[in-house]
Parts: sequence; structure tokens; C-alpha cells
Amino acid sequence: MGIKPSDYRTVPLNQLKHSELHAIGEKSFWKKYNLVPELAMCDMLRVWLLKRYGLSVSAIEDLETAFAFIDYVEKFFNGQE
Repeated sequence: MGIKPSDYRTVPLNQLKHSELHAIGEKSFWKKYNLVPELAMCDMLRVWLLKRYGLSVSAIEDLETAFAFIDYVEKFFNGQE
């Protein structure tokens, strides 16, 4: 059993997709749907921040920026920013 990742580093999936991810493996799952999980995480965070706080964040198109954004959001909500 692993350690639960931060909620800010997850992509919500329905039960069917979650089961598929475990059945075929993460790498195959993301490739099948032509998604980069880190960028999907950022998209979900952007939507949540807009809906919850009215904060508009521009689209993130590269992994370096995605990682920095996720790190910033985690620190912000943990009271470190």
C-alpha cells in the first residue's frame, strides 16, 4: 500500500476509468487517451480555482510550468505562501 498523493496532484477518474488505469498501467492509460497527467492536473486546478475563488489562471502548456504551478498551489493551501 502506497502513500496517498496530495489532492493537488491527482486527476479525478470515474470508477470505470480508475479500474482501467490499474488494469493496463498508468503509462499505457495516459498514452491511450493521449494525456499528460501533470497537465491534466493543472487543468483541473485551474477550473477549481476559478469556480471556488474566481481566480483565473492562464493555460499551462509545458511540464516545467505545470510542476511549478502545482508546487505553488500546494504551498499556498498549506499556508507556506
